[in-house]
Amino acid sequence: MRSVETNFSFPSGDSAQAALFMFTIMSSFQKTSFMMGGPMGSAQFVLIVAFSRIYYHCHYMGDVCCGIGTGILVGVLLNKIGLKDNLKTFYLSSVGLG
Repeated sequence: MRSVETNFSFPSGDSAQAALFMFTIMSSFQKTSFMMGGPMGSAQFVLIVAFSRIYYHCHYMGDVCCGIGTGILVGVLLNKIGLKDNLKTFYLSSVGLG
């Protein structure tokens, strides 16, 4: 088990990454998103990551809420400026499929 972290950061990067990952899955990989439970499954994943950061005393509630907001905001902005395909390619190449 990890030791308790002493350097708290704002916002929670883990929560932001989880939210951005699930936002990308939902917007770029609809079939995969459906297999993972759709919007409800995505929300559960993000909330589990957020809860774990609070439970292990790595972050406060405000940190993870802002982290989730940051991840969603980055996803929306990337979609707006047309980098959705780049993000999709990045995720595919990170698992060896791209």
